[in-house]
Amino acid sequence: MKSYSQSNQDRFAMLVNNQEPGFFLDIGCSVPDWQSNSKALLQLGWKGICIDRQDHTREWNIYDGVQFICADARKLDLSAHIPKTSGHKWDVPVDYLSLDVDSCSLEALDNLLAFGISFKCATIEHDSYRFGSAMRDAQRAIMKSAEYVLVKKDVEGSGLPYEDWYIHPMLQGVGVSLEGAIAIL
Repeated sequence: MKSYSQSNQDRFAMLVNNQEPGFFLDIGCSVPDWQSNSKALLQLGWKGICIDRQDHTREWNIYDGVQFICADARKLDLSAHIPKTSGHKWDVPVDYLSLDVDSCSLEALDNLLAFGISFKCATIEHDSYRFGSAMRDAQRAIMKSAEYVLVKKDVEGSGLPYEDWYIHPMLQGVGVSLEGAIAIL
């Protein structure tokens, strides 16, 4: 699998999900041809939703299986875009969440969880090298209280800590090799 991600986030998602295609949310997706966490997944048969404040509809429309939404993830009403089977909340777990909206990551995370969205694995940017540890620590506390396990902290890009990687043990299937997923790091 060719990785397009900055730090192999797409490979992490594939390994945690047993190499099977799934459903992703890529929030702060930017364009598919620059450090994309979802482009390789789409090429492997995944489906998903890409969200960004900048309109990249044209760039994402060339890919099957993806819906692009131009919106502010802190305020987006996700109920209109939910793959659901009943009710008004997300009742289908997301296989992979990529959250990369710089200083807005904490508010975007709160918004996601308010809609009842759960995910098997996530890569969440905190940019502690730019913003200090307060946002990172708040994200970690939120994720821990929601029963997510931090499996890789302070992933670095160019030697700077910018992201944490999580899994939710209750949503994992039999045979998931976390050791294999973490070994790629």
